[in-house]
Amino acid sequence: TAEPLRRSKTWLYEGGIRSPLIVWAPGLMKQENIGTVNTNSVMCALDLNRSIYALTGIQPASNLDGEDLSQTLLGFESKSRIQSIYWRRPP
Repeated sequence: TAEPLRRSKTWLYEGGIRSPLIVWAPGLMKQENIGTVNTNSVMCALDLNRSIYALTGIQPASNLDGEDLSQTLLGFESKSRIQSIYWRRPP
C-alpha cells in the first residue's frame, strides 16, 4: 500500500504518482545537503532527463520536453518545475 498517501498505483492520487529519487553525485552536491531529504520539490521523469543533460554539459540533439532542475537535484535550490504535468489515460 501507499499509506499514508491516498490510493495506490494506477490512480492519479498521491499514492499512485509519487516516486522516491535518490541522487548520488560525489563532488557535485552541496556538502551540507548530503544525506538530507527534499520533500518539497516537484519534478517528473522528463525533468530528470533534461537535468542530466545540463549536468553533463551535453547539448541534446533536439529540443527536449522537461525542465532543467539540475540545481535542485544537487541541493543548491529547492525549485520545482514551472509547467503543469498532465496525464492522459484512455477511457
